[in-house]
Amino acid sequence: MSIEVASHGSRKGLPLALKVQSSLIAKIKLSQKGDNKLKILRQTVIQGKLLGFMIHENGILRLQNQFFVPNKEELKGKILEGAHNAHYSVG
Repeated sequence: MSIEVASHGSRKGLPLALKVQSSLIAKIKLSQKGDNKLKILRQTVIQGKLLGFMIHENGILRLQNQFFVPNKEELKGKILEGAHNAHYSVG
């Protein structure tokens, strides 16, 4: 898993704010946007018809407190790889 730095706005060429985010989160977001079933699900969430689902401020669809990951093998593999290589574990 890699990290990317994103600039949010600038004044006279200098960044106003920097945000460090996982490139994996960006990949999940992009993958969600390309999934037709999730587009329909997202509209249902926007209409307030699904309890437990929300669209986070970063635009990612979530189920309760968890990212809703599209069913894509490459993306799932990257998530598992990141968890496996992490220096910490959840128990």
